[in-house]
Amino acid sequence: VVTATLETIADSVKRAGVKSPAMIIVGEVVGLADRLGWLGSKPLFGRRVLLPTLGGGNAVTDLAAPLRSAGAEVWVWPVGSAVDAELGEAVRTIERYDAVLLAGPDAVPRFLAQLLAAGLDARTLYRLRVGADDAPTAAALRAAGLRPDFVGVADETALAGINRLLVAGEAGAAGLIATELREIGIRADAAATHAIHPRTELAPLLREALAAGDISDLLLPDPALLPVLLDLLQDPDLLAGVRMAETPDAVLTAAQPALI
Repeated sequence: VVTATLETIADSVKRAGVKSPAMIIVGEVVGLADRLGWLGSKPLFGRRVLLPTLGGGNAVTDLAAPLRSAGAEVWVWPVGSAVDAELGEAVRTIERYDAVLLAGPDAVPRFLAQLLAAGLDARTLYRLRVGADDAPTAAALRAAGLRPDFVGVADETALAGINRLLVAGEAGAAGLIATELREIGIRADAAATHAIHPRTELAPLLREALAAGDISDLLLPDPALLPVLLDLLQDPDLLAGVRMAETPDAVLTAAQPALI
């Protein structure tokens, strides 16, 4: 919020770096700015957070709500659409594996749905170790009634005793994780729960917003969306200076030092 006289407002706005869209208020009500300026006291006031998504729904609302409550402007951006894939044999012969690793929160409901479609259910996993590639995926497993046995694959001790592992998730992410696991000696197979089809028609607007510095933070709860986002941008340098986080709490924590 910039307060000035009609004589000085142009210079004041320029110095503050205010850009459109913006609103000009003229009159005695401006004198109430300090009393009514509750929004400006919020920790994320002035920050614009990009939230790439495959669509709307409660999950997106739950991610955006705490950021908006903290004063941030959240741009929910549909970067693509998810197309379900057929796990097929990977599900039917799941007893071959010692463990299954879910890659991405969106993979959890799709994997469980395909178990049901094959005449199986969560009981099929009783002798397998079930893991998540990151914290958001672990939360999705818990929400589905499954407690992850391990989270992440950076710590090789978490994978001790696993001879054959199934990585289930978005096609690109599952393939990448399986390749990394094979490089450290684990026999890993990738199975796609879904694939992401980019929405290229919105890419120019996204590139323009980033180039103009209109986005301060990137909330990326599903790592599978990162390669899609980079493909749309065509220039990874557009993300230089943008703070990245996997959870709303991480966005809030990262922003605090700059606001103190």
